[in-house]
Amino acid sequence: MGASAIGLGGKQVAIPSAPKENRGGQSVSLSPACPHQSSWSPARYHKSVRFRLWLLLCLPLVLRAEDHWVALKSGPFTAYSSAGERPARDQLMFLEQFRETLRVITGKPELKLVWPVHVFIYKNAKEIPGAVAAFALGGDARVVATTESGGFSRQNLKDLARVLLYENTNRLPQPVEDGLIKLLSTLQVDGTRITLGAPVPEAERSHGWALMHLVTVNPDYAGRTRVMISNLEQSGDFEAACHNAFEKTAAQINQQADDQMKAGNFTTTMVSGRALSPVRDFKPVQLDRDDVKNALADLVAKTATQTTVDPTSQSPHAWLAAGVRETDPVKARADFKKAADLNPLWAEPYFRLAELEKDNPEQRAAMLQKAASLDSRNIDYWQALAKTDMALNKYPEAQKAWAGAERAAATDQERERIHQVRLDTERERAEFEAAEIKRIAAEREADIQRVKSQSEAAIHAAEEEARKRMNPSGAPPPKPQAWYEAPKDAARVTGVLQRLDCQGPQARMVIQTADGKTVELSVADPSQIAVAGGDQALACGVQKPARQVLVLYTPKPDQKLHTAGVATSIEFH
Repeated sequence: MGASAIGLGGKQVAIPSAPKENRGGQSVSLSPACPHQSSWSPARYHKSVRFRLWLLLCLPLVLRAEDHWVALKSGPFTAYSSAGERPARDQLMFLEQFRETLRVITGKPELKLVWPVHVFIYKNAKEIPGAVAAFALGGDARVVATTESGGFSRQNLKDLARVLLYENTNRLPQPVEDGLIKLLSTLQVDGTRITLGAPVPEAERSHGWALMHLVTVNPDYAGRTRVMISNLEQSGDFEAACHNAFEKTAAQINQQADDQMKAGNFTTTMVSGRALSPVRDFKPVQLDRDDVKNALADLVAKTATQTTVDPTSQSPHAWLAAGVRETDPVKARADFKKAADLNPLWAEPYFRLAELEKDNPEQRAAMLQKAASLDSRNIDYWQALAKTDMALNKYPEAQKAWAGAERAAATDQERERIHQVRLDTERERAEFEAAEIKRIAAEREADIQRVKSQSEAAIHAAEEEARKRMNPSGAPPPKPQAWYEAPKDAARVTGVLQRLDCQGPQARMVIQTADGKTVELSVADPSQIAVAGGDQALACGVQKPARQVLVLYTPKPDQKLHTAGVATSIEFH
């Protein structure tokens, strides 16, 4: 590692050069990401800023190398102290109770931080590097410096509140968000006792601050502030939020806030803090000689020019930058997945993965959904997701994504533009659904016709197969026999057919019954009478041999022909 020199009070002090990482023979500068940036890019960093941040953090290490540092950890916060454990425990208690207060106000189950926070506590202000941006993201942690007796400035607390709100809530109306940030800047913590509502300087007393002071401090509203925040997160409709939370109109709440600000009568309230023990709950971190140096140098190391990444690196930013530089999509995908694994709360790697899946819209949509859910204020993520869902004809999902984009819009003009896109998407959805109904109906009708055709073909094939089995020679089938149904008033006679007297087209049959009687019946047309059984042949004259018959006839005596009726059918036995 090389070194450079800087003048300090007339002296030259050697400053170690920032380490470099090389990959693929290219160089890249890695910039700190702001919580309000929509997309982090390693090419966005300026050399002058990089060197200044590196210098400011490394300088006290060189000047105060003999200091003894201790470290304690609680949740996302780690306090490094050169002034002993007591200040570290006090600062951790303040940070945790600050986070708890904002959690209670917003009604969230937990307030998470995408990046850990490193607090450096010095014995006096002279040791603190100048112009260090509080809670700015450098490398893979947010960094803030303070003294053992000074605590956090109001600006420090504003910066922390802004980060917590950005990373845990949807975009709120600007006056509400600004007012809440100012309100938290005067928070007072004494162990588990939290005091909220101390007035800000008169120059900062905006309507938004007075509004948030009213709804968080006034006991008539304090317990319902979380309902107002939740409603504003979903729709941004302040009128509906006031009605649902306080059963009052927005005008009534605004007027009460204005009246309170004019009166200048601002009280405070006590907030229930977390039941934390500075000794039991804040765990010491074992430090070796280089741990603090590495922690302070982390900002520099990750913002320096780098061209490779150490395979054992635990830096999400380093792996993301490696993926950005990589020209091979397979290797880039592996780098982005590594960055996501190292910090699952970071949205950027999922967005980068989505950009690699343009030929796989389903996977792209899944990655964009993950990115948007992790960074709900990033309008670019929501818009990309909505367009991908529309390309997949997933209009309900697209509508939800456009709603997310509308909530993430930073200005009224942008919000109105997104709202118009949502309306256009709804029309497209209606047209698509109407076309889908027609398409599905046509497909169903085609299926029905196909099934009918297949069934008819199967029936014809079965008939043909049956005909072949029943008549393998192919002979003409016999003529069908006419079905005869006897008249309801028909009489019958059973006996032996003695003879058939043919008289032109007519005939007369003589039947001898079993009791020896003779019954004569006329036959209007022998060719038309229904005949069944036997050889079914009727011959004129005496029947040889005489055959047993059953004759049905219509009783109609004819004195001239001496017949008892007209025969209608004859069945030979």
